[in-house]
Amino acid sequence: MTEPLPDLETSELDEAALDALFEDLASGAEILELRVKAAPQTRVGTHTIPLAEAHARLVARTVLGIQVRWVRGDDACMDTLLVTPTGVRLVRMHIPPDAP
Repeated sequence: MTEPLPDLETSELDEAALDALFEDLASGAEILELRVKAAPQTRVGTHTIPLAEAHARLVARTVLGIQVRWVRGDDACMDTLLVTPTGVRLVRMHIPPDAP
C-alpha cells in the first residue's frame, strides 16, 4: 500500500452540536449515501432514510449509529455518527476527489 490513508477527524457532539451538524448538512451538502446501524446483530442496510429522520433517530437513541457520505463543492466526506453514553461521537473521513 503506497497511498496515504484519508484524513480523519473525531469529535464528541452534544445535542446542540449534533443539531448544528445536521442543519449544516441539510443546508448545502449533497447526500450521496446514508446508512443506519439499528442493532448490534444486524448488518448495516443500504436503504436510505431522509436526513431529518436519521437526525431524529440519533437524538432519540433508537439507532447505534449512522453513516452519511456527502459532498459540498470540492469537499467530500464520510461521517460516522456513533451513539455514546454521553452524546454522539463523530468520525469524519475526508474522501479524496478521485474516489468512486
